[in-house]
Amino acid sequence: SSGINAECHYGRDIQREVATFVQKNLNSDGTVKFSELIRKSLEGLQSDFCQIREEKITETLLYGQACKKGLAKLYQEKKCGDEFCIILTSLNEGVWAKEQVKEFMKAKTDKEAFKQLRNIFNMVMERTCRCGMDLMATFVNCSDSFSGSFLGAFVDKQILDPDFLRMIHGVTESVMGHICAKANGRGKCYTRLFDVLQTLFEWYQVSEGTVRVAGGKPSYDETCAQFDLTKLWGEDYSAEEAKNSISDQLCREDCSRLYKKKLLGCCVRNMANDKVLEKKVRDLGEFIRNNFQDVLSDSDVSYVFQKLVNGYGPVLDLVRNYNCNGGSNKNDKCQKGTI
Repeated sequence: SSGINAECHYGRDIQREVATFVQKNLNSDGTVKFSELIRKSLEGLQSDFCQIREEKITETLLYGQACKKGLAKLYQEKKCGDEFCIILTSLNEGVWAKEQVKEFMKAKTDKEAFKQLRNIFNMVMERTCRCGMDLMATFVNCSDSFSGSFLGAFVDKQILDPDFLRMIHGVTESVMGHICAKANGRGKCYTRLFDVLQTLFEWYQVSEGTVRVAGGKPSYDETCAQFDLTKLWGEDYSAEEAKNSISDQLCREDCSRLYKKKLLGCCVRNMANDKVLEKKVRDLGEFIRNNFQDVLSDSDVSYVFQKLVNGYGPVLDLVRNYNCNGGSNKNDKCQKGTI
């Protein structure tokens, strides 16, 4: 039967979760299980969003005529802007989802499973790098039209605030500039990002005691993958204490080279060293703190937000100055877009 090799528990767990999700939420043809009312609504949205591919477009009250014209212009000029059409078509017709799930569920080893996830991730990121910023800029420019539309009525007015949208656009533009940069001889930095996320996911589960390192016979000391998670997210520990705990772990003599190779390549460090991006992130955090009081009144949301805000500086400092022999790593030659 299909499934991840028993030694690779974390890959098998993902597969099991996908199988459960598919059973609960997808029909046999790959379409999502929606009520008839929702399905009819999605079909209407699909028809409207997909019309931007045509030469003539009709008026829309769904998401604003200025937005529809902006997306149509973007599609004509760059063959971008039809992302919502693609997503809605996948939901309504199910072909893409069915094929991707089928390929993933056929995987018998951890390596095969993550190869399939990587293919999906790379496909999404290639499109995002090519079209993402133009798509976001289009919606920033037509936000007034969208706010007065049918869909806009369901979106919090604070989210459609032009200043907030511009700040989101600025942060995203800087982040994408790094993620989409070329990596020497190895595609783009988002391929490195996938490697880092895969490693962090595996080590998180190892740290929880849920699984062993994939394969059962790691090429390094398995304790290198074990972190004290209570210090990273516990209520009794400050961001500085969490940073010191991570730093101590990262500087273990038998693990430090592994961490530098697996987690702290130039793609990651170039992003951490971007002072312009840092200012944009801090300004956005301050804007959210001052203008989203209703959202932050929820204790859980507030706790997570505060942890992220307090931890941002220490994490940047840790990555920027990671050198277990003292000093900093600023002399390491990291050209933009290198791994």
